[in-house]
Amino acid sequence: MERFRIFWAETAFENNYPDSDEYEGSHCYLLYETDGTKPIRLVASDQMEPEDATLGRDLSWVQDELNKLADRIQELELKETA
Repeated sequence: MERFRIFWAETAFENNYPDSDEYEGSHCYLLYETDGTKPIRLVASDQMEPEDATLGRDLSWVQDELNKLADRIQELELKETA
């Protein structure tokens, strides 16, 4: 299963994926979390100026998402050992 997938913004808009309406006509890619079949949550887009793409500013969501993933893995590991 691919939990995260990247779609061209126009494809996401045409398929009415979550929060894709603001990207109508955009030339960018959108990163979605899926339920294994369809997109359920827009995580981020790559629509930004290259000089602005820093982990401390525009890409700070990466840290948040990795921490959520790490917390979920830890939660599942604790359940497994209980």
